[in-house]
Amino acid sequence: FIEQAGDQPWCAHLSYIKPHWPYMAPAPYHAMYGPNHVPPANRSEAELESPHPVVAAYMRHEESEAFQREEVRQTVIPAYMGLVKQIDDHLGRLFAAMEAQGRMDDTMIVFTSDHGDYLGDHWLGEKELFYEPSIRIPLIISDPEAPASRRGVREQRLVESIDLVPTFLGAHSVPREYKGRK
Repeated sequence: FIEQAGDQPWCAHLSYIKPHWPYMAPAPYHAMYGPNHVPPANRSEAELESPHPVVAAYMRHEESEAFQREEVRQTVIPAYMGLVKQIDDHLGRLFAAMEAQGRMDDTMIVFTSDHGDYLGDHWLGEKELFYEPSIRIPLIISDPEAPASRRGVREQRLVESIDLVPTFLGAHSVPREYKGRK
């Protein structure tokens, strides 16, 4: 697709379903990580004492009850990590191909996700509530036209996906061949 675009402007939207249930990673990713790579769950016994009724209801969901068991976390999280590594490798191949075509110098890349996953943090199993593991997701923007002062900047403020299109349109709404013309 990128090769066929030639010098014309193009846009590609890649949406990977993984990491997502079922948490099954193909070889060799299924064996790259083990229980020794699983960080402790971010949770405390105090969260179980008197949770808000909505939080308590989510804690009783099947996936939450599963992730409350350490043996589930020790099995699933290494597969989840393998699936993340698989995405890294896919993107690495894409970026290598773009580099070979000279497209890294004229292509904005935006990497993000729609949500994180609790994987047992806060005694929860998926993503429904607004704790850090479900909302603090990656947003990485590589813009070859960004000024040097904006490169490598880490933003701590809340950003929503609704902010992305207006942000991009401000800098990139006019094709390059027309910039500077009246």
